[in-house]
Amino acid sequence: QADYYAFFNAYWEPLDITLPTPPHNPQGVWHRVVDTGLPAPYDINAYGQPLVPVDTQYQMAPRSIIILVCARDD
Repeated sequence: QADYYAFFNAYWEPLDITLPTPPHNPQGVWHRVVDTGLPAPYDINAYGQPLVPVDTQYQMAPRSIIILVCARDD
């Protein structure tokens, strides 16, 4: 089972956000799948590549989208 988190920053300035605890894996870590505020090719995780773990505080670029995942290690 995996948790997904998407956040849309429509504001014209960066936003600092505090990520919620993954609901199905409270001890888990969020990993970045998409961050459109990063330059290519770092904006979208390529299929089969390791996911980048992120801290509980995340800075989003202006007018960007992030998608994070936290998968259980069962």
